[in-house]
Amino acid sequence: MQNISLNRGKVIAFSAAIALGLLALLPGTWGSALAQTSGTPSATPDTVTIPTTEFVFDGGDAAPSFEVTPTISLQIPAGALPDGTTITVGSVDTNPADLGLLASDLAGIGITSLPPAAEDGGFVLSVFNIDALTGDEEAFVDGPVTMTFDLTPEQLAAAGGDANNAKLQFWDTEATPAGWTQVTCSGSGSTVTCTLPHFSTWALTIEVADADGVGEVPAPADTGTGLTGDAGGSNVAWLVAALAAVAVVGGAGARLVMGRARR
Repeated sequence: MQNISLNRGKVIAFSAAIALGLLALLPGTWGSALAQTSGTPSATPDTVTIPTTEFVFDGGDAAPSFEVTPTISLQIPAGALPDGTTITVGSVDTNPADLGLLASDLAGIGITSLPPAAEDGGFVLSVFNIDALTGDEEAFVDGPVTMTFDLTPEQLAAAGGDANNAKLQFWDTEATPAGWTQVTCSGSGSTVTCTLPHFSTWALTIEVADADGVGEVPAPADTGTGLTGDAGGSNVAWLVAALAAVAVVGGAGARLVMGRARR
C-alpha cells in the first residue's frame, strides 16, 4: 500500500511537470505575460531618424501638408508663413538610443539636459529641429502647426499599447532655467497628433514610470500574446487542451503504475 502511495505521488509530480511544460509552450511566454501584466516594455523600441528635408511653403487658401517621412507629416495653416518660406526638418541626434552620444549632440547646440523621459525610465525616439527661413531671415509661424506621427508596432508596444504615452516637447529657452516643455498631443490607435506653437528643437519620447512611481505608467500592451490580449479566447482553448492532455496522461500513468504495484 505504501508503494502505491509513493508511486501515485511520483505520477502526480510528473503530471505537474508536464503541465508546466505545456503552459510554457502556450502562445507567448511567461516573460511576455508578466511584462503585459506589469506594463513594463519588453524591449527598446525603434528610434526615429529624420533625414534633413526641405519644403517650400505656398499657403494659398488651403493648409498644405508636408510628408517629412512616410510615418511623419507636418500641417501648416494657410497664411501662417510668408509664401516662399523654406522649412527645414532634420534629426539632431545620430542615434537617440545612445544617451551618451545624444547628450554630446545636444550640448553642441546649447541644450544642457536630456528629455525627461531619458531620466525617468522612458525612451527617446528622436530629437529634431524645425527651422523656417524667408530669404535669409528667420520666419515665425503665425498659428498652430500640427505634426502627426505613426508609431511602429514596437514603439506602440513600448508605450503600453497607448499612443497617448508618446510625448512631444521643445527646448524652451524662455523658461528659467531653460528646459524641456511639453506640448499638447493626442493618441488614437497608433497615431500621435501634436500641436506645435512654433518651430524649435523637439524631442519625441515615450514616457513610463520611474523608480519612484513618478510619470505615466503605460497600460499593458495588448499584443495577442501571453495569457492576455486580443487572442485571449484562443489562449483559453490552448490552456483547456493542455490541462486535458495532462489529465489523460496522468490518469493513464497512474493506472499503469498502480496496476504493476498490485502485481
